[in-house]
Amino acid sequence: NEGGDGPPIDAFVARWAPALDTANVTLGSASAQLEAAYNPRHVPDIYYLIDAKGKIRAVDSAPSATLDEILAFAHQSAGKPQ
Repeated sequence: NEGGDGPPIDAFVARWAPALDTANVTLGSASAQLEAAYNPRHVPDIYYLIDAKGKIRAVDSAPSATLDEILAFAHQSAGKPQ
């Protein structure tokens, strides 16, 4: 959240997306280098779904509004039925 108001990612997931705890995803905050590479314009609240080979599979903002897409990606990557 680039220093803005809001909960840390683990608190956000616990409240709004608890299914991500068991999904095949890695959550965290971007380092300065990662931020510079993927979000040089500093768009707030943006997320990237990056597959195991480093390919960006989706870019969006508002993860709570697109949770179904996030979970479908995680299940597909894990070989689980959606």
